Amino acid sequence: MDINRVIANNLIRIRQEKKLSINKLAELSGISKSVLSQIEKQTTNPTINTIWKISSGLNVSYTELMNTSDDFSEVIQKNQTIMQTSDNNCYRIFCYFQSNEQRNFELFQVELDIGQSHHSVGHSSIGPSSKAEEYLLVIKGELTLTVGDKCFVINQDEAISFDATKEHVYKNTGVDMLVIAMMNHY
Repeated sequence: MDINRVIANNLIRIRQEKKLSINKLAELSGISKSVLSQIEKQTTNPTINTIWKISSGLNVSYTELMNTSDDFSEVIQKNQTIMQTSDNNCYRIFCYFQSNEQRNFELFQVELDIGQSHHSVGHSSIGPSSKAEEYLLVIKGELTLTVGDKCFVINQDEAISFDATKEHVYKNTGVDMLVIAMMNHY
């Protein structure tokens, strides 16, 4: 699956449905017109935070830009998921379930290499709710999570939820690759 083509097609479709010019979307998202144009032309691979900013500007869920199917009942294997990575490839996120009209959440598996961290700009709330909540379950390893000025250590088989509209940082402070089940609820 060519994720850049999927993102480009969805971006063009959603932008046109909302009757937004590239200029207006650039203003709403904080992403330059040239980068938006490159994404639509599939000449660049947008970062995870870039997709978050675009989805926020469009007032849609993160995964709506990666939506490939409306099939509701299916078994999804990891190699069938949409995977995205950070620039240095130390943070990998696999989307198992995308938000859509019938589902107001997204489900991911996250992998973070030893000693690495990932900064999230925060998620916009979408739909009638003014909230975006994130739920994390540590499957393997140790996570140090910073949300605003609060810091939490979450170990294997422990979970946490927090206001995902705030900037947050995931850090692998364990001795193994960190594996997390992540759900974003809108």
